[in-house]
Amino acid sequence: SLTLSLTHTHTLTRALLTRFAECSAQSLATVNGAPINSELYRDHYLRLLESHPNVKGNPRLERRLAERATLPLVVELLLREEAQRAQVNLDQLQYTDPLIKLREMYSDEARLKQYLVRIGETKASLRLKRWREAAVRELMERRGLLKVTEEEVRAEYERQAARTQQPDRVQAAQILFALPSEPSAKLIEQQRAMAQEVYQKIKSGELTFETAVWKHSEGPRKFKRGSLGMIARGQLVESVENTIWKLKRGEISQPVLSRYGWHILRKGVEIKGKHISFEESRAHLRAGLTRKRYSTGQRAFIKELWGRAKIVSSLSLRY
Repeated sequence: SLTLSLTHTHTLTRALLTRFAECSAQSLATVNGAPINSELYRDHYLRLLESHPNVKGNPRLERRLAERATLPLVVELLLREEAQRAQVNLDQLQYTDPLIKLREMYSDEARLKQYLVRIGETKASLRLKRWREAAVRELMERRGLLKVTEEEVRAEYERQAARTQQPDRVQAAQILFALPSEPSAKLIEQQRAMAQEVYQKIKSGELTFETAVWKHSEGPRKFKRGSLGMIARGQLVESVENTIWKLKRGEISQPVLSRYGWHILRKGVEIKGKHISFEESRAHLRAGLTRKRYSTGQRAFIKELWGRAKIVSSLSLRY
């Protein structure tokens, strides 16, 4: 059986070990005679057991986890063989480490590990996934499978003709004094009076707009300093729409009533709409078509490599 290193990033107990963790790489799977990476397999398989504690002791389900841990390592070997044939060095691929973003989300190692256990991944298996995406893209590109012609780009531009006309847009922010769906006349007046009082304090300089948002506004926009983002004509309820477009940049409106409540609005920058030319769209459209071609073709590409290789495994592997 394999001996577990005490220097692993996580502690693995003997109680977790099963026959699938103890299998040799040679018996699990080989691709044209080359065995999968046994250490990566073992770590991922044991992580999957942590994620699925009820599986332990059930041979059929344990086998499924073993197949799940084995499959990406078989694909890795397929890609490396294809890269060797195409004379491509996959070890120099540029791709973003997925752990960078995860470490921003989970500030300490304990929380990060909890997340990885929940999704059944190790740090190495996540990195392998990202590497695999980059490797498939590179190999498909070398074969010309991601090539997009000028004619295809122009056809896509014509297909998206409606999107080539950008509407007028305005930056807006609000302080909302919310109302329920069927408010009483008394509540409407109470909220109007509150909104008018806050408006007067802003106009007099007693409150800044931002402070008023934080102290008085309701709804999720409060946590974005009241920002509604860039709004195109026709996206807002009529009363708010009619008001925001009449304001000057930086001007603040009197309270305006809508079905959502009373709004105090502030207008930001206004951007006039324009027609987007083919020249301006070309790079964006080409990139989108390339992504689509990769997305729809990457599975078929790997299946082709799978079909050409001699894969020997004690598991029921399918791609």
